[in-house]
Amino acid sequence: MSKAWERQPKESSEAFEAFSIYLNLGIGRSYDKVRKQLGKSQTLIERWGREWGWQERIRSYDNWLVEEEDNRIKETIKQRYSRFAQLSDLAVQKASEGLLARDSNALTNADIRGLLTLGMQLADKHREVLAPPKDEEEAGDVQAAFIKAIMEDEVDYERLGHSI
Repeated sequence: MSKAWERQPKESSEAFEAFSIYLNLGIGRSYDKVRKQLGKSQTLIERWGREWGWQERIRSYDNWLVEEEDNRIKETIKQRYSRFAQLSDLAVQKASEGLLARDSNALTNADIRGLLTLGMQLADKHREVLAPPKDEEEAGDVQAAFIKAIMEDEVDYERLGHSI
């Protein structure tokens, strides 16, 4: 099944070319701009617009663009969430190794405390996201806070890197 913004069955190449121009004009699109670009009559452009459902096709295309952007954002969040989980595990692992080794090359007490704190902070972020929200407003608040933290990359990698 073809997408609404692709050439439709029985749509002439000229009508599709006109639609493509209309689509690519973006937010400032108008039939008049298409008419001028193609040197066709306003009546013909308007007829093609009606016959081929240009307005509905544009809405479908715009909705598809929004969906694609949402998917891209979700994938970014998923990747960063995975990174937070890995860093949390690594911070706790390094702190544990430091506690077990306790020799002159091991982590200092301050390093161990910092890694454990970081690991717990990252784990808390995970729990916030995984906990079922009490209501729709809380769901939005938790999701917004988590997305903000991930997108702003609020992990002190420098401190973590210093001890690893």
